[in-house]
This record gives sequence, C-alpha cells and structure tokens, in this order.
Amino acid sequence: MQMKRKDYANGFNAQLLTENQIILASHISSNPADCNELIPTIKKLESIMEESPKKLLADAGYFSEDNLLFLEERKIDTYIPPQNPEKEDVLEKLKYSETSDTYSDAFGNIFEFYQFIKKP
Repeated sequence: MQMKRKDYANGFNAQLLTENQIILASHISSNPADCNELIPTIKKLESIMEESPKKLLADAGYFSEDNLLFLEERKIDTYIPPQNPEKEDVLEKLKYSETSDTYSDAFGNIFEFYQFIKKP
C-alpha cells in the first residue's frame, strides 16, 4: 500500500463503524485513501443491519462529493468537515438559494447545510 510519504509498506486500511464504542461493521482494503472506503463500509452495515444509520460523524479524510451524494440519498444526517478548508472554501463552488435555504452544485445536486463552522 502506498503511504502518505509516497513510499510503500505492507498494510491494510481498516474501517470501523461504531456506536457507543461498539463495532457494528468493519471493512478492510488495501486502498490507502479513507475517502474511497466510506461507501463500502456503509453498504456493509446496511447488509448486516438491513437499514442505514441515522447520523454519521467522520473526519475530513472521508469528505468527497460522491460520499456526500451517497449519504444524502440515504437521508443520513452527516457531519464531515471539508478537506483543507483553508486552501479551498467549499461553499464558494456552490450556488446558494435564499428562498429554499439550500446550496446546489454545477450538476444541479441540492444540498441542505444545517451548520457550517469556519475555524479561525
């Protein structure tokens, strides 16, 4: 697996979905990027529990448009901070609609944001 330093190491990327420190689902791959592992891990949970989670908290490594669309389709209340917010303001790429209090991207996908906090 290629590491962040661009060198290689024998290793795997383990993903865990937990609630109250209890593991509900796990997923292991050789893909070093967490971003690509969110959807397979959620699908694994859905196959076990036969339902989607109600809320999801994840770190910035899981932030991607594909992940956000997948989670929104399943109506999962999601808390994932954008990657590198100081380098790229995510909201600048979205068009805000004051009448519906939503944002839309260039493809017409509509997002509802409940809270957005910028770190000082």
